[in-house]
Amino acid sequence: MDIILVIVGLIIILVLIYSYRKVPPNKVLIITRPGRRKTVAHKGTIVFPLVQSAQEFSLEERIIHITISQELTLDKIPLSVEAVATIKIDSSNQANILRAAEKFLEKTDREMDKDIKRKSYKITHSKNKITTTP
Repeated sequence: MDIILVIVGLIIILVLIYSYRKVPPNKVLIITRPGRRKTVAHKGTIVFPLVQSAQEFSLEERIIHITISQELTLDKIPLSVEAVATIKIDSSNQANILRAAEKFLEKTDREMDKDIKRKSYKITHSKNKITTTP
C-alpha cells in the first residue's frame, strides 16, 4: 500500500513539473478550458493536461508596409504613397489581449499582416487625409 502511494505521489509531481509553463516577457499565454479563457503574462503557471490548453501569443510590435497607389486627390491628381506602420497590442488590459488573440491566435504572420491592412480604420483614415490634403 505504501509503495502505491509513493508511485501516485511521484506521478502527480511529474505531471506538475511537466505542466509548468514559463511565459517570456514579450509573450502572453492564453489558457483555455471549457467556458473560460485567461491570460498569463510575465510569470509561470501550471497548465493542467486534458482540462486546459495553452498557446503563446506574441506581444511584440509589428511593422506593416502600406502602399496606396494611384489614389486621386481633390484636384484629380494621381498620388501614390508608401508608408510603414508600427502597431502593438495594448497589453495593459486582459480584454484587449483576449480580443486580439481571438482574431489572430491561429494565423500566420502573413495572414495577420493582411488582416490588419484590410480591416484597419486608421489606414483608411490616413488614406482619406492624404487624398484630401490641400
